Amino acid sequence: MESVHEQEPEKVFRERRGPKRKVGLEEKEDAEEVEVVDPTTKISRIEKNAINIAQIESKCSENLKRNAEKMAQQHVHKLGEAKVGDTVQVPVPDVDRGPADLLNILAYITKINSKNMTYQLATKYGIIAGWHTRNKFHICKQKLLNIESLDLSCEKTLREINSLHSICGGHAMFYAIQSAIKAS
Repeated sequence: MESVHEQEPEKVFRERRGPKRKVGLEEKEDAEEVEVVDPTTKISRIEKNAINIAQIESKCSENLKRNAEKMAQQHVHKLGEAKVGDTVQVPVPDVDRGPADLLNILAYITKINSKNMTYQLATKYGIIAGWHTRNKFHICKQKLLNIESLDLSCEKTLREINSLHSICGGHAMFYAIQSAIKAS
């Protein structure tokens, strides 16, 4: 008796798995023979699938655009529409604020980038660096700032503007007090 290693691998496989099974797929001998789905237009199955895929892609892009416009409208409705000249409150993050500093800074909308829906904000100490999205500030009901009271000549970070608004020196004062406590 031969060992398994000495026998042909195909023969061993057939003995263990049984005879070769036929799946029912036939190979086409003629390469030009194509299954015709619709005999009146003579469109092959591949062409029909390609047309269906193109239609699905166009519908998807239309739906995506429609939903994006709908979301933008919901965003404006929820937060309110901001216009040039509106006074807004910009919250100052805790890391940019000292213990006695203001929670919000009043700013004035100077420009709107309608393509990206971003806003340029200015204060009496300068323009806040960067463009801000609508969810980063709150619109005030009253006009508390006017264009004449603003400094539009320089751009500063929110931390710098907050320290100028502060009565005790801002965030830098907090660190000066802490270092003095540690030194003593």
